[in-house]
Amino acid sequence: MRNFFFGLLFICTCTVQAQDPLGVWTAHIPHGTVSDLVKVNNRVFCATEIGLFIFDESTLEVTTYSKLNGLNDIGIQALAYDRKRGQLLIGYKNGNIDIFDGENITNVNDIFRSPKYVGKKRVNHIKVHEDVAFISTGFGIVELDLDDFVVLNTLIIGDNAKELEIYEVDVDAANEEIYAATEEGVRVADMNQPLIFFSFWNQIPELGTKVYTEVDVFGQYVFVNQLTEGVDDSVFYKDGAVWKHFTQQPQAKKTDIRVNGNTLIIIDTYLAVSYNSDLNEVIKLSEGAGFQPGSFKPNVGWPEDNGNLLYIGHFTNGLLRSKDVFNNYWVQPDGPFRNSVYTLSNKNNVTYVAPGSIDEIWNRRYQFDGIFQYKDFNWTHITEESLNFPGDIVSITQDPRNSNKIWANAWGTGILEIENGQLVNQWDNITTNGALTGVSNESDIRTGGLTFDESGTLWATNSLSQTPLIKRDKEGNWIAYSLGSLSTGSIAFKDILINELGQIWMQTRLTGFVVAQFDDNNLEAKGFRQGAGIGNLPEDQVLSMAEDLDGEMWLGTLQGLVVCYAPQNIFDGGNYDAQPVLFEEDGVVQRLLGSEQVTAIAVDGANKKWFGTQNAGVFYTSEDGTETIYHFTRENSPLLSNGILDITIDNESGEVFFGTAEGIVSFRNAATTGNDDFVNVYAYPNPVRPDHNGPIFIRGLATNAQVKITDVAGNIVYETVAEGGQAIWYGTNLNGDRVASGVYIANMNNDDGSLRAVTKILIIN
Repeated sequence: MRNFFFGLLFICTCTVQAQDPLGVWTAHIPHGTVSDLVKVNNRVFCATEIGLFIFDESTLEVTTYSKLNGLNDIGIQALAYDRKRGQLLIGYKNGNIDIFDGENITNVNDIFRSPKYVGKKRVNHIKVHEDVAFISTGFGIVELDLDDFVVLNTLIIGDNAKELEIYEVDVDAANEEIYAATEEGVRVADMNQPLIFFSFWNQIPELGTKVYTEVDVFGQYVFVNQLTEGVDDSVFYKDGAVWKHFTQQPQAKKTDIRVNGNTLIIIDTYLAVSYNSDLNEVIKLSEGAGFQPGSFKPNVGWPEDNGNLLYIGHFTNGLLRSKDVFNNYWVQPDGPFRNSVYTLSNKNNVTYVAPGSIDEIWNRRYQFDGIFQYKDFNWTHITEESLNFPGDIVSITQDPRNSNKIWANAWGTGILEIENGQLVNQWDNITTNGALTGVSNESDIRTGGLTFDESGTLWATNSLSQTPLIKRDKEGNWIAYSLGSLSTGSIAFKDILINELGQIWMQTRLTGFVVAQFDDNNLEAKGFRQGAGIGNLPEDQVLSMAEDLDGEMWLGTLQGLVVCYAPQNIFDGGNYDAQPVLFEEDGVVQRLLGSEQVTAIAVDGANKKWFGTQNAGVFYTSEDGTETIYHFTRENSPLLSNGILDITIDNESGEVFFGTAEGIVSFRNAATTGNDDFVNVYAYPNPVRPDHNGPIFIRGLATNAQVKITDVAGNIVYETVAEGGQAIWYGTNLNGDRVASGVYIANMNNDDGSLRAVTKILIIN
């Protein structure tokens, strides 16, 4: 097993790094919450929210796993190791199971695909015993043959074949008994009896019918944990024929009981304690072991045989390797703090995640996760403590005058000014001299969207206010604007966008968009909503908006997508109604995205469009939307969910970030932001060596430049058009054959030929 995992992980890691960077996916996985762990030889396997990470205690190296490089799903809840066959079993929250067998990753999806037990298919625990895996689920126990991966039996063990949630199963091999911790007490059966019959599963009367989340056989003892309604759980153990209360363990909410060899470990929300076979304490880990107050939050544990070395899977900080109490080593692969996402934004090669949340009627959910930042391939976390616990951060924008400063909207609190990761100011009703107003009281300020205009003025929305449009000028003055009848205190506002015309587009919850502009310092506003002559939206519940490079407004609603091709007409007269994008397929004219809920829209450097949907994943289309280039879903790509919350693009690198209901992934695309002129044009890699089979990037180009590549004699070998500010050449000729060694010249010009540039590329075969 040890050799298998080393080989497989090495191959996966090197393949991802060595392959063509174009089209590569990256999973941005939070590794803070470890839901289960298992130690195999010198490797510790840790299940997290999105994937798996593996810590090698001999080299201190960490390798990560996700859907991107081998796993078939997300949401791991259970791990188990089959030593006889050298295979790791991975159980997911939707019933899916992956098995590593030494050469292959086998997906066993019988539970996941079953039409029965809807809503109960989760895998809570896996117990390997001889040739069978006992899989604890929300409906019963599934027996899986570990040689053929065939489901042998489904054990429904409640009285009269009632389905019961099974939290854990363990086998007392010495006494030939099997125990199950269930939602209605603990049940036991004789291993020599036909376990498929519920009548052979006897409830232990001494333990009653309360919920039991753990059952573990430890030598001559059997340990169980009773879940209580309060914060305290009770641990009991069977000593001979008598069940006793385990008084050595303080009452607290237990998260894990585990046995390894001659050591028992019990975890609660504040404490991790190991015991030897005589039930004497070996190690006790708590905040008193040198941890910062409030920072020690154990979730699961793994004890070594002697009990002097513990591995603790943490609620927030990954994996802890602890020896002798004060000798602690933290392991946490790089990634965002959590998989929570509400909006994404990117500027100057930095991506920000606003992880707060509001519900369907735009009430705050009190999600205190701070802010996540991705820069130079590393994630950092601006904690909620450092932001004075503002609550739901729903939008972030970078200050155009200071790249170290960001502004964030905290729904229910106000606007946060943050520099170098530290809170500088919290802008609310008092600090803005009444410009920001609350809903039911002055402290309940619901600022949703914010952006800067070209002059450096900050604009924001203030929901459920008589003055929903807010600005902070360059001198630091806060000013609030009424939008007349369009801004009664009952109208909820959120996102905001300023287009190239200087129009201010604002999203409302149920009344479409409001569009405003200043004319000689006079503010005028119009509604843009359902109905001919007033916007022609298909639905007044709008979800997303974006301006493309031609100044057209692309608008996503609860019932599909439309485009406002003439936003200048909104205030200047003429028709400005939005229109659907029509295309023909198999002789039938259809609407782009039909009636899909379009939750996110982003425009790349080539003016092509990315669309996120509520249920159908992501679409990438041509400039006019009539041609679909990609359609990514959870089923055909590493996309974590078909529910897309937001999309942002790093237009300098071409990387596209997708915020989903299950976390963040990104895709390296070709398009980057173009320039008005050719600026610092170069090719990379250059020279192109024999082992390079990927693309050659030609960068710094004028937008959508025409590129012709010739040999030194002037013969054209290849031609293309830049994707925004970047052209791609694979070192091949017009027939697709690799060109010979030599110097090649890339000649570039813009559409009318008024701008030109040349660069040379050396090919070595």
